[in-house]
Amino acid sequence: MNQTQDYNEFNEILRLLAFLPEIQESIGAYYLKNSKWVSRQSESAYEGEAPNFPLCKRKPYTRLIVVIYKLIEFADGKMVTTKKVKSYQAATNFNLYNNPNHEGFGKDRYDNIENELEKCNGIISENNALELLKKNVIPGDEQWSAVYNLTRRSVMVTFSRDYHHVYKYEL
Repeated sequence: MNQTQDYNEFNEILRLLAFLPEIQESIGAYYLKNSKWVSRQSESAYEGEAPNFPLCKRKPYTRLIVVIYKLIEFADGKMVTTKKVKSYQAATNFNLYNNPNHEGFGKDRYDNIENELEKCNGIISENNALELLKKNVIPGDEQWSAVYNLTRRSVMVTFSRDYHHVYKYEL
């Protein structure tokens, strides 16, 4: 895949995240200039123990871009998009793209989260969403959890098993 096509697909993901146009443009430009570096950073972002992950040593803007990149799914070496069907979208450890039955590692956690969100039509506070994620971890295998609020254009992120230290980024 060439860099322009890669950028266009990354930019489509940004569009779907509903950032303000100037923020989308800024993140897209940064990614275009640094796409290979962002890809490499995503591979080692959570090595080691929290809070000493390599990603934690980066500036907040860089952290946000790497976390967005890690959310992107790849199929056959290409970035792919799965559009939400409801007013919200959840993700765990498996690809949603071309996976209508949501099969894969983490399906039980995905189903638990989806069932809880269904009960409240996807309307849940950021703190309650983070608690929902906390209740649905694989003990000893936690790497990171993130709650995105597209209305407020913010993300809350926790690393490893440390739910007492929540990093919040607002755009």
